[in-house]
Amino acid sequence: MGAAVTLGRYTLHDELSSGGMATVHLGRLVGPVGFGRTVAIKRLHPQYAKDPEFVRMFLDEAHLAARIQHPNVVHTLDVVAEGGELFLVLELVKGESLSTLSRALSLRSEKMPVSVASSVIIGALSGLAAAHDARDARGEPLQLVHRDVSPQNVMVGADGVARVLDFGVAKARARVSNTQEGHLKGKIAYMAPEQLSGETSPRSDLYSAAVVLWELLAGRRLFVADSEVQLIAMVQRGPLLAPSEFRAEVPPELDRICARALAHRPEDRYESAVAMARDIDRSVDVASAMRVSEWMADIAGPMLDARSKLVTEMESGVRDVGSLDELSRTPLEEAATKAVATVSSIAKAADQAVRDGRRKATQAARDLAATNPMLRAALAAVGKPKKPEPEPDPEPPEDQTRAAKPKKT
Repeated sequence: MGAAVTLGRYTLHDELSSGGMATVHLGRLVGPVGFGRTVAIKRLHPQYAKDPEFVRMFLDEAHLAARIQHPNVVHTLDVVAEGGELFLVLELVKGESLSTLSRALSLRSEKMPVSVASSVIIGALSGLAAAHDARDARGEPLQLVHRDVSPQNVMVGADGVARVLDFGVAKARARVSNTQEGHLKGKIAYMAPEQLSGETSPRSDLYSAAVVLWELLAGRRLFVADSEVQLIAMVQRGPLLAPSEFRAEVPPELDRICARALAHRPEDRYESAVAMARDIDRSVDVASAMRVSEWMADIAGPMLDARSKLVTEMESGVRDVGSLDELSRTPLEEAATKAVATVSSIAKAADQAVRDGRRKATQAARDLAATNPMLRAALAAVGKPKKPEPEPDPEPPEDQTRAAKPKKT
């Protein structure tokens, strides 16, 4: 096993996940007299760290985001620029992102309970409200807008609390022109119509949160298209169906809330994240943090246990860092890989059984044919190779199939 990477006061350990912009590692803050704290360290991919303008914007936004202190926000603890690389030090949350939970639900052919979805979105809206209302040291509004509210950036903790992460990152990323097409397409599906034109406000975040809510309720994507152009057209046109069209148990109150928050014009949406959260809370049954925690234990228990094991081993010094192949997968991806391997083994065994069965049947037929002249003759006829059928004459080129025009004399 390789040694942990040292970054000033921090050590970089096991990889937890990787996305289009960064890789997230387990990390450890090493302090004096044996003090330590386990953290998450986001290591930006080199193409971003080498862009001076991106680095400047990223650092500015990250320092602003560090001022947001709220239970529904993953806290930004530090920013490290070292060796030509950028590292964002975050609070480590025992939980999973909504994108990971959605994949786990899909594997089980299940949908998130309506009460749990409502609780998660209220938590995310509370975190957004804290960012929208954040002020600097002089009491001036910071005017923070997340710009990238999506399933990847909302975590649900084992404690049943939803948290928003990655404040400010989207603004810096927006200026990078070499964004991968698939990654950009995934973000467009959660962007408000005005955001596609370069304009944002807190109500743009409410639109994005409403897309996430719609998808949790319906159990499917809201906007799906083959190209970015088609996707943008769909976002501009707006959703045509309510989530209850795909799931009868969704109450009409949530249909109404989604419709208002997904309004094309920002002024037709809720005036604030608090107003939207309050409307959800007053309109439907909302699961308590304890109920969400119990649901998390059921749907993501093995993933959470695997993550806790990594933390325990790191803190106890059992391991510094795993092998590259082992660390390149999240717990869910590891489970999926094992499932694929199991299915492959079953398929190979079945194929071998079929071949064995054919061999046994052929041998039995031959044994029987030894005492039966008619069967022996039939087997001999079947075993003769077929004469290849003559290939058709090639068609003449198109210009040769046309009748030649008589020459003028």
